[in-house]
Amino acid sequence: MRDVILVLVLLALVGYQFHVSSRVGALEEKLRSSRRELYALTTDVRSELDHVENRVLDAGTVAQEAAPAVFTIYTPDGQGTGFGFFSDGSSTWIATNFHVIQHAGAPATVVIKQGGEEWSGRPYRWDAAADIALVKVDSVLPVLGSGYGQGHDPKRGDPVLAFGSPEGFQATATVGIISAIRSRWIQTDAQINPGSSGGPLLNVRGEVIGITSVGFGAGGSGPGFAIDVRELCTLLDLAECE
Repeated sequence: MRDVILVLVLLALVGYQFHVSSRVGALEEKLRSSRRELYALTTDVRSELDHVENRVLDAGTVAQEAAPAVFTIYTPDGQGTGFGFFSDGSSTWIATNFHVIQHAGAPATVVIKQGGEEWSGRPYRWDAAADIALVKVDSVLPVLGSGYGQGHDPKRGDPVLAFGSPEGFQATATVGIISAIRSRWIQTDAQINPGSSGGPLLNVRGEVIGITSVGFGAGGSGPGFAIDVRELCTLLDLAECE
Protein backbone atom coordinates (compact mmCIF):
# COMPACT_ATOMS: atom_id res chain seq x y z
CA MET A 1 0.00 0.00 0.00
CA ARG A 2 2.80 2.30 0.90
CA ASP A 3 4.44 1.71 -2.50
CA VAL A 4 1.16 2.48 -4.26
CA ILE A 5 0.85 5.76 -2.37
CA LEU A 6 4.47 6.66 -3.27
CA VAL A 7 3.81 5.94 -6.94
CA LEU A 8 0.67 8.06 -6.88
CA VAL A 9 2.55 10.91 -5.22
CA LEU A 10 5.32 10.68 -7.82
CA LEU A 11 2.76 10.66 -10.63
CA ALA A 12 1.06 13.68 -9.10
CA LEU A 13 4.40 15.49 -8.87
CA VAL A 14 5.25 14.64 -12.48
CA GLY A 15 1.81 15.85 -13.59
CA TYR A 16 2.19 19.05 -11.61
CA GLN A 17 5.67 19.62 -13.02
CA PHE A 18 4.35 19.05 -16.54
CA HIS A 19 1.50 21.46 -15.83
CA VAL A 20 3.91 24.07 -14.48
CA SER A 21 6.28 23.58 -17.43
CA SER A 22 3.39 23.98 -19.85
CA ARG A 23 2.27 27.16 -18.13
CA VAL A 24 5.83 28.51 -18.09
CA GLY A 25 6.21 27.68 -21.79
CA ALA A 26 2.94 29.40 -22.58
CA LEU A 27 3.95 32.45 -20.56
CA GLU A 28 7.35 32.57 -22.27
CA GLU A 29 5.68 32.41 -25.69
CA LYS A 30 3.26 35.11 -24.62
CA LEU A 31 6.19 37.24 -23.46
CA ARG A 32 8.00 36.71 -26.78
CA SER A 33 4.82 37.63 -28.66
CA SER A 34 4.42 40.79 -26.54
CA ARG A 35 8.02 41.74 -27.24
CA ARG A 36 7.47 41.33 -30.97
CA GLU A 37 4.34 43.45 -30.80
CA LEU A 38 6.17 46.10 -28.73
CA TYR A 39 9.05 46.15 -31.23
CA ALA A 40 6.63 46.54 -34.15
CA LEU A 41 4.78 49.32 -32.32
CA THR A 42 8.04 51.09 -31.44
CA THR A 43 9.17 50.86 -35.08
CA ASP A 44 5.85 52.32 -36.24
CA VAL A 45 6.08 55.17 -33.71
CA ARG A 46 9.66 55.97 -34.73
CA SER A 47 8.66 55.94 -38.38
CA GLU A 48 5.76 58.28 -37.68
CA LEU A 49 7.98 60.60 -35.64
CA ASP A 50 10.54 60.67 -38.47
CA HIS A 51 7.73 61.50 -40.88
CA VAL A 52 6.50 64.32 -38.66
CA GLU A 53 10.02 65.69 -38.15
CA ASN A 54 10.57 65.67 -41.90
CA ARG A 55 7.45 67.79 -42.37
CA VAL A 56 8.04 70.41 -39.66
CA LEU A 57 10.59 73.17 -40.20
CA ASP A 58 11.96 74.95 -37.14
CA ALA A 59 13.08 77.99 -39.13
CA GLY A 60 14.76 79.70 -36.19
CA THR A 61 16.94 76.72 -35.34
CA VAL A 62 17.82 75.91 -38.96
CA ALA A 63 18.77 79.53 -39.71
CA GLN A 64 20.80 79.88 -36.51
CA GLU A 65 22.76 76.69 -37.12
CA ALA A 66 23.38 77.47 -40.81
CA ALA A 67 24.41 81.10 -40.28
CA PRO A 68 28.11 80.51 -39.47
CA ALA A 69 28.59 78.69 -42.81
CA VAL A 70 26.86 81.28 -45.05
CA PHE A 71 28.84 84.21 -46.47
CA THR A 72 28.38 87.32 -48.59
CA ILE A 73 30.59 87.43 -51.69
CA TYR A 74 31.70 90.75 -53.15
CA THR A 75 33.23 91.29 -56.59
CA PRO A 76 34.04 94.56 -58.43
CA ASP A 77 30.71 94.25 -60.24
CA GLY A 78 28.37 93.25 -57.47
CA GLN A 79 27.49 90.94 -54.62
CA GLY A 80 26.05 87.50 -54.02
CA THR A 81 25.95 84.71 -51.46
CA GLY A 82 27.99 81.56 -50.86
CA PHE A 83 28.22 78.79 -48.28
CA GLY A 84 30.95 76.55 -46.95
CA PHE A 85 30.83 73.33 -48.93
CA PHE A 86 34.08 71.49 -48.19
CA SER A 87 37.18 71.90 -46.02
CA ASP A 88 40.39 69.90 -45.99
CA GLY A 89 41.59 71.18 -42.63
CA SER A 90 43.59 74.10 -44.01
CA SER A 91 41.42 75.61 -46.76
CA THR A 92 37.69 75.92 -47.39
CA TRP A 93 35.76 75.85 -50.65
CA ILE A 94 32.81 78.24 -50.77
CA ALA A 95 29.98 77.25 -53.11
CA THR A 96 28.13 79.87 -55.14
CA ASN A 97 26.71 80.57 -58.60
CA PHE A 98 29.02 81.15 -61.53
CA HIS A 99 27.19 84.36 -62.40
CA VAL A 100 28.16 85.74 -58.97
CA ILE A 101 31.92 85.52 -59.60
CA GLN A 102 32.21 85.58 -63.39
CA HIS A 103 33.37 89.21 -63.40
CA ALA A 104 35.78 88.89 -60.49
CA GLY A 105 38.48 90.69 -62.47
CA ALA A 106 42.11 89.90 -63.15
CA PRO A 107 43.82 88.64 -61.19
CA ALA A 108 40.59 87.02 -60.11
CA THR A 109 39.85 87.67 -56.45
CA VAL A 110 36.70 88.03 -54.40
CA VAL A 111 36.00 89.28 -50.91
CA ILE A 112 34.17 86.97 -48.50
CA LYS A 113 32.40 88.65 -45.61
CA GLN A 114 30.38 87.59 -42.62
CA GLY A 115 29.48 90.04 -39.91
CA GLY A 116 32.63 92.02 -39.19
CA GLU A 117 35.02 89.40 -40.56
CA GLU A 118 36.52 89.33 -44.02
CA TRP A 119 38.56 86.88 -46.09
CA SER A 120 40.13 86.93 -49.54
CA GLY A 121 39.14 84.19 -51.95
CA ARG A 122 39.82 83.16 -55.51
CA PRO A 123 37.62 81.33 -58.01
CA TYR A 124 38.79 77.72 -57.97
CA ARG A 125 36.58 75.74 -60.36
CA TRP A 126 33.32 76.46 -62.11
CA ASP A 127 30.81 75.27 -64.66
CA ALA A 128 29.34 78.22 -66.53
CA ALA A 129 26.62 76.11 -68.18
CA ALA A 130 25.48 74.70 -64.84
CA ASP A 131 25.92 78.13 -63.17
CA ILE A 132 27.94 76.73 -60.27
CA ALA A 133 31.33 77.72 -58.89
CA LEU A 134 33.69 77.14 -55.98
CA VAL A 135 35.78 79.86 -54.36
CA LYS A 136 38.83 78.75 -52.39
CA VAL A 137 39.67 80.50 -49.13
CA ASP A 138 42.94 79.75 -47.33
CA SER A 139 41.25 79.51 -43.94
CA VAL A 140 39.19 76.90 -42.12
CA LEU A 141 35.56 78.02 -42.18
CA PRO A 142 32.32 76.21 -41.24
CA VAL A 143 30.69 74.03 -43.89
CA LEU A 144 27.17 72.65 -44.42
CA GLY A 145 26.30 69.00 -44.98
CA SER A 146 24.36 67.69 -47.94
CA GLY A 147 20.75 66.61 -47.53
CA TYR A 148 20.90 63.72 -49.99
CA GLY A 149 21.16 60.00 -49.31
CA GLN A 150 19.85 57.75 -46.49
CA GLY A 151 16.28 58.11 -47.73
CA HIS A 152 16.29 61.87 -47.26
CA ASP A 153 16.10 62.96 -50.89
CA PRO A 154 13.88 66.05 -51.17
CA LYS A 155 10.30 65.71 -52.39
CA ARG A 156 7.57 68.04 -53.54
CA GLY A 157 5.84 69.56 -50.53
CA ASP A 158 8.87 69.38 -48.22
CA PRO A 159 9.42 72.59 -46.20
CA VAL A 160 12.63 74.48 -46.99
CA LEU A 161 14.54 77.57 -45.92
CA ALA A 162 16.53 79.83 -48.27
CA PHE A 163 19.39 81.70 -46.61
CA GLY A 164 21.33 84.54 -48.21
CA SER A 165 22.16 88.23 -48.54
CA PRO A 166 19.47 89.88 -50.69
CA GLU A 167 20.63 93.36 -51.70
CA GLY A 168 23.53 92.90 -49.29
CA PHE A 169 21.38 92.31 -46.20
CA GLN A 170 23.32 89.47 -44.64
CA ALA A 171 21.79 86.47 -42.85
CA THR A 172 18.31 86.80 -44.39
CA ALA A 173 16.07 83.74 -44.17
CA THR A 174 12.90 83.00 -46.12
CA VAL A 175 10.77 79.88 -45.87
CA GLY A 176 8.52 77.93 -48.20
CA ILE A 177 8.07 74.49 -49.68
CA ILE A 178 9.46 72.54 -52.60
CA SER A 179 7.00 73.26 -55.39
CA ALA A 180 8.48 70.75 -57.83
CA ILE A 181 11.60 68.75 -58.63
CA ARG A 182 12.65 69.55 -62.20
CA SER A 183 15.66 67.57 -63.40
CA ARG A 184 18.68 69.37 -61.88
CA TRP A 185 16.49 72.15 -60.50
CA ILE A 186 14.45 72.44 -57.31
CA GLN A 187 11.51 74.80 -57.65
CA THR A 188 10.40 76.55 -54.47
CA ASP A 189 8.07 79.29 -53.32
CA ALA A 190 10.61 80.46 -50.72
CA GLN A 191 11.42 84.04 -51.65
CA ILE A 192 14.69 84.46 -53.57
CA ASN A 193 15.83 88.03 -54.25
CA PRO A 194 18.83 89.56 -56.08
CA GLY A 195 21.91 89.08 -53.92
CA SER A 196 20.71 85.75 -52.54
CA SER A 197 22.15 83.91 -55.55
CA GLY A 198 24.58 81.22 -54.45
CA GLY A 199 23.05 80.76 -51.01
CA PRO A 200 21.90 77.41 -49.60
CA LEU A 201 18.41 75.97 -49.83
CA LEU A 202 18.09 73.96 -46.61
CA ASN A 203 15.84 71.11 -45.49
CA VAL A 204 14.32 70.62 -42.02
CA ARG A 205 17.61 69.17 -40.72
CA GLY A 206 19.61 72.20 -41.85
CA GLU A 207 21.24 70.27 -44.70
CA VAL A 208 21.81 71.77 -48.15
CA ILE A 209 19.69 70.43 -50.97
CA GLY A 210 20.19 73.23 -53.47
CA ILE A 211 22.05 76.40 -54.45
CA THR A 212 19.57 79.26 -54.79
CA SER A 213 19.98 80.71 -58.23
CA VAL A 214 17.07 82.70 -59.60
CA GLY A 215 13.71 84.11 -58.58
CA PHE A 216 10.96 85.38 -60.84
CA GLY A 217 8.43 88.11 -60.16
CA ALA A 218 8.67 91.52 -58.56
CA GLY A 219 10.44 91.41 -55.22
CA GLY A 220 11.13 87.71 -55.57
CA SER A 221 7.43 86.92 -55.12
CA GLY A 222 7.32 84.50 -58.07
CA PRO A 223 8.70 80.97 -58.28
CA GLY A 224 12.32 80.49 -57.27
CA PHE A 225 14.83 77.91 -58.39
CA ALA A 226 17.81 76.24 -56.78
CA ILE A 227 20.39 74.03 -58.46
CA ASP A 228 20.70 70.48 -57.12
CA VAL A 229 23.67 70.66 -54.70
CA ARG A 230 25.05 67.37 -56.05
CA GLU A 231 26.18 69.28 -59.14
CA LEU A 232 29.00 70.65 -56.96
CA CYS A 233 30.43 67.20 -56.35
CA THR A 234 31.74 67.05 -59.91
CA LEU A 235 33.85 70.17 -59.32
CA LEU A 236 35.77 68.53 -56.47
CA ASP A 237 35.41 64.87 -57.48
CA LEU A 238 33.54 64.16 -54.27
CA ALA A 239 31.17 61.30 -53.56
CA GLU A 240 29.85 62.60 -50.21
CA CYS A 241 26.66 64.15 -51.61
CA GLU A 242 25.87 61.66 -54.35
